Amino acid sequence: MMYGWEANAAHRYQHHAGTFFAGTPLMFHIYIPVGLLHSHLAFGALIMFIFPVLMFRLLDPIVESPRNILKPETLKAGLALLIASIIFLINNARSAMIGTVFAMGLGLYLYARHYWKAKSIRVAIPIALGLIAFLTLVVFAEHLHERLYSLIISLTGQEKHTDYQRILLWNSTFSLIQNNWLFGVGPGHFQSSIEAVLLQVSQANPALWYANETLQRGHAHSDLLHFVAIAGIPCLMAYLTFFALLIHRVVKQSERSFEAWKVGAAGLLVAGLYQCYFLDDAVMLPFWIMVGLTLRVTEHSVITRSKQADASP
Repeated sequence: MMYGWEANAAHRYQHHAGTFFAGTPLMFHIYIPVGLLHSHLAFGALIMFIFPVLMFRLLDPIVESPRNILKPETLKAGLALLIASIIFLINNARSAMIGTVFAMGLGLYLYARHYWKAKSIRVAIPIALGLIAFLTLVVFAEHLHERLYSLIISLTGQEKHTDYQRILLWNSTFSLIQNNWLFGVGPGHFQSSIEAVLLQVSQANPALWYANETLQRGHAHSDLLHFVAIAGIPCLMAYLTFFALLIHRVVKQSERSFEAWKVGAAGLLVAGLYQCYFLDDAVMLPFWIMVGLTLRVTEHSVITRSKQADASP
């Protein structure tokens, strides 16, 4: 906007992800989607919360009966999943994607254990087709726009230009934890403490001075490491216990229509290994809502089934 929407090497579009049909009347640009939020990482976490719902709306009827694949409801579910997948792909929040894989694994276990039973083998076909589609996209990604290609290829494990910063920060955070392992450095003291560690590292390794000085050091870029750094081992145990109890409640049987959305919040355990989502209000508000609903719905369903069992002759 500052340059009248001019796009050139000096004034690039903000979060530009690709241009298609360049030089033709059909030319259009795509951008990294951030929703109505302040970062693509926060938006990626919200996609992670809802993605299992879209996935199991498609998988559940197909696994129950392959004939359902041609039903209008199934086709609509497939279209919604496709659109969400494209948005998630361009969003490129890899931490949220890894968390989604974990959440999907919980969902598959949940449905296979309580509902699909022997039919669970049928889920292998749509999963295989999805993997083939992704691999095909990776193979032909080099023929797409250069920026879009870099986003897609990064999902295969290739490093982004900022990944080295996380490694440097995590290494310093480990040193901070080693020196304050019992009770941590205290809330609000992470940045000042990590800056002292980074200074020591730079003094010992002058070649790392510039890299250390340009790090974003407001948090550890990992929920797990950040909590241990500021509150020590007791906080680590509380953090892991919370997610263990949440996952235990998630895999309990409740009403079938409520199953898919329960697993999304549990995905934050894995997604949080690579990003500080617990410090992001835009992520925490829906997260705690989903946790509360998961506890309430599951508990209500267990009590209802118990009463029904007692009432039956």
